Amino acid sequence: GTIVAKPDLPPLPDPLCIAYLIDPGVLTDLRPVHCEVDCGDGAGQGQTIVDPRYFTEEKNSYFAFDADVDRFVSILCDAFRG
Repeated sequence: GTIVAKPDLPPLPDPLCIAYLIDPGVLTDLRPVHCEVDCGDGAGQGQTIVDPRYFTEEKNSYFAFDADVDRFVSILCDAFRG
């Protein structure tokens, strides 16, 4: 099955995006998806809605479902060391 989040690791989408720019191999499961942002006034206002199913609307973005944690930590530590 697909691992969306590991319980002992917080999601870090912004640093992971930068790590991908440094080393694309850090993302191990990157898939095209349909993505929308809820711009309504309801409870989901501002929420990013990702639909990975193959039969939905046109794919308009990519979503990372998994990453190489050790590789990510290495990239992050290298960045902190300067």
